[in-house]
Amino acid sequence: MPTIRQRVVAAISRNYPLYSGCGRLANHPVLQRIAGPSIEIAWARVPGGYWVASPLADHVGRAIFYCGDLDPKITWVCSRLVRTGDCVLDIGANLGLVTFTLSALVGPLGQVHAFEPAPQMQTFIQDAIERNNVTNVKLHRIALGAQDGELMLSIPRSNAGAASLVATRQILGSSSVMVPVRTLSSVMANHDVGHVRLLKMDVEGFEPEVLAGAAKFLSRQPPDVLVFELNDSTGNLGQHPTVTMLSSLGYGFLGLPMKWTRMRAFRVGPGDLASTPTCHDFIAARLGRVYDEVAGRLRA
Repeated sequence: MPTIRQRVVAAISRNYPLYSGCGRLANHPVLQRIAGPSIEIAWARVPGGYWVASPLADHVGRAIFYCGDLDPKITWVCSRLVRTGDCVLDIGANLGLVTFTLSALVGPLGQVHAFEPAPQMQTFIQDAIERNNVTNVKLHRIALGAQDGELMLSIPRSNAGAASLVATRQILGSSSVMVPVRTLSSVMANHDVGHVRLLKMDVEGFEPEVLAGAAKFLSRQPPDVLVFELNDSTGNLGQHPTVTMLSSLGYGFLGLPMKWTRMRAFRVGPGDLASTPTCHDFIAARLGRVYDEVAGRLRA
């Protein structure tokens, strides 16, 4: 249970109006001194109105509790692209911020498939499914990769959202847990999944492996849109394996730059891939009618 002081601070800070900076604000030392330290698990509403567990000792948990969001840019994209009745995938669900935002957007006739390998995060998501009484979220307690098996997941103690299967991303002091890994193609073959409107992927550097294991699915049932993060996108973006694979499958790209007030994406053409503006969030859309629709909806 958060303290009265923490609830008062959250009531003020959740009015933060900008598209960037939620994580920095919620985790800023000044705000933390004002609110006071805590290891409690709070519950906070996310865009769409559902409740999500928010560990106040965790980077993402604090952002959800004090700001109601971590990255409003991604929420903005989802709200402009996802429709009632859609099927969507959330790969790297963490605490379920995007999962339950998508759940509200697709409604009871839609489907949300959430993939999360960290056991503690799975517990938080399952608790939120029960608390919100949602029936359109399917939690997959696995990691996705290039082949079926097991891998070691490294989880930073103060920021579970930075958990990674990439060995070079292990942080000193992190905890480690062996997690089951499946390919997206094999998982989706066992579920009655029709057309996928949007696939959100945030797997801390493991994107190429996830896509490699999704090749059959992406070829057979290509989602309209993929939203993904490339924190290692310095250099020639056109040579990044995530981009080359999606390009080969017929996707075009848009960048999602940091914006404070009016949000808009920008088109990334083939000749622009070597010199995109500073940007870590990207949208891939099927070239043709879908790409034009998405670009229009995102004001590109």
